[in-house]
Amino acid sequence: PALQRLREQIRLAAARPGLPLLIVGERGSGKESLARTIHQLSPWRERFFARLDCERLPPHAVADLLTSVSRRATEGRAKDDRPSPLGVILLQQPSALPRELQAQIAEWLDSEDLGVWLMAGLRGDPAAELSEGRLLDTLYYRLSPLTLTVPPLRERLSELPRLIDVLARRLTQAGLPWHGVSDAALAILRLHAWPGAFHELSRVLIPTLRQSGPAAIEPDHLPLYLRSAASPPEQKLPLDQALETVERRMIETALRLAGGNKKKASDLLGIWRPRLLRRIEALGIQAPKDEDAP
Repeated sequence: PALQRLREQIRLAAARPGLPLLIVGERGSGKESLARTIHQLSPWRERFFARLDCERLPPHAVADLLTSVSRRATEGRAKDDRPSPLGVILLQQPSALPRELQAQIAEWLDSEDLGVWLMAGLRGDPAAELSEGRLLDTLYYRLSPLTLTVPPLRERLSELPRLIDVLARRLTQAGLPWHGVSDAALAILRLHAWPGAFHELSRVLIPTLRQSGPAAIEPDHLPLYLRSAASPPEQKLPLDQALETVERRMIETALRLAGGNKKKASDLLGIWRPRLLRRIEALGIQAPKDEDAP
């Protein structure tokens, strides 16, 4: 149901280019891929798509770029006309920007003077970002007319064959072979929780495809940490129990060869008679009481 709702939201967003939207999901869940999909499905597909990582770019660089784009969009327009749309900008983690810049972006969105289709990708819970003061509420409200939540990969394991096929075909374009994945290998992949989401899946596929060559991916092609986690726990080897079993058999054999004589049995075993008596008692071995007669 969550994925079906997400697909419907994607179609709705693509049909309304220019409407700000917020994409929420864990790190590596595919927020940028979803934004690019919406862009490609929209009438703006021929216009540019730019991704700005607000955690890595200096705030002044983000501000300069948005100001430049807004200026270009408004140049030469007639009075009271809206700016000519130039393309799509995806702001990744806008809560990392200074609050003053967040307020400026909110004003641009409110006045419709930005000249681009602004999307935002947010990692984590928006409510937490707001309550902890990292995300300005005015920017959040401007960005969230439509909010899309991307489920993590661990909740999409039923789609794993299709997702692997999509990623593998992209890697095929980079020169890597792709001949499918066996059921046994797929079963191992489904057991993993994928904390690194699609980034981790891609990192797994790249060396795996090289190793599999002109054949389908098999369990032996997968990284060791995936195969080890999928392997059943090794059977325990109870050493004390095994030693007691061997000891019991040796004592019983010695007693039988000695005709029940404990002195002769101890000589056969190479131990003192008192020690043999202690082990017979400890192991609960049944022995005749008159076996010590010469």
